[in-house]
Amino acid sequence: MTATLTIDAEEREALHGLLLRRLTILAEDDRKLAEREGVTVKQLYESFGDDLRLFDEVGLGFLIERSAVELTIPPGRLVAVLKRLRRDARRAPCEARHEREPQETDEERWQRFRLGVEVCEELLGRLDSPERDAEEPAPISAASPEQVKAHELTSYVPVTDGFVLAAAERAARHEQEQEVLTSELTAHLGFEGGPSTNKHLWPRLEELRRAGLLTTTERRGEPVWSLTSVGRERLEKEREVGQIGDLPESPQHRAWRHAREQAAVRIEGFKAGLTETVEEADDLINQYRPVMAQEWFALHERLRWASWRFASATHCLTEWPEPDDELPDVDENPGPSPGRRSILAWDRCDAEQGGAP
Repeated sequence: MTATLTIDAEEREALHGLLLRRLTILAEDDRKLAEREGVTVKQLYESFGDDLRLFDEVGLGFLIERSAVELTIPPGRLVAVLKRLRRDARRAPCEARHEREPQETDEERWQRFRLGVEVCEELLGRLDSPERDAEEPAPISAASPEQVKAHELTSYVPVTDGFVLAAAERAARHEQEQEVLTSELTAHLGFEGGPSTNKHLWPRLEELRRAGLLTTTERRGEPVWSLTSVGRERLEKEREVGQIGDLPESPQHRAWRHAREQAAVRIEGFKAGLTETVEEADDLINQYRPVMAQEWFALHERLRWASWRFASATHCLTEWPEPDDELPDVDENPGPSPGRRSILAWDRCDAEQGGAP
């Protein structure tokens, strides 16, 4: 059969790990997995036919040589499998550790699944590459393969009307506002803010306003944008015929991802700092000399800060669910100020005496 895609040894190993985990979970509790993915058990097993085929083509892990392999599963079905594996890899660090997983630290586990995400995104980008086709299809969105891979903001690139309308719709949904600031719309389009973007984007938005697809007013001196009824109809028509494409990573998903990355790297240091502060408290309690109130007050501030920071990192790494683009990501129980998802506050008070958040 004609090869659909050739993958190297490292990509092969990453896919093997993700597929093995997925098949193991299916065998243990298919109903729970189906419920989590919003499908019936029958639909789940129908999709697993392609998962099993890819698993067979990738090979049996340590039983295979570390070499490249040609995948022959049809492109459309391969894309569907890779998207499922990418979703699994994104969710995995927030889920309970499986008993058959490798013995590794939380940071090593996070890095392993992050590699899985990157491999899936790399292969998805190559499947969409013009090198695979006789003619390069016209771009229908701003989600370039490089942007999909990096999941970071980029400089401005030309976008279709429907793509801008879709970004405005998502921004309004996530911000829970009918009108969204230009800066919010820019982020949902996946562009870096600043003059270089504005000089291209603002004329595009003005074109859409004159065409009756967007309307604009002003909030605190900055333009705000919203879809008109004509704009919504246009968006739905283009969506029905598949002319929109996938939007870049949303700001709320980017915030979640960055918070998990930082938490995975820093949580052990936060734990060590908290342990050290608790040990100091124990030393004070067991002092034979009288301990002055000032010493306790100083330690109280440090202990409060150390425990808050460790708790915040714990939440970001293991308890913050991956945001769904269909819903705004709102923390209903943020805890003490400045909120358990405020990772910028982790370093805010390091230079201050006491270090209270």
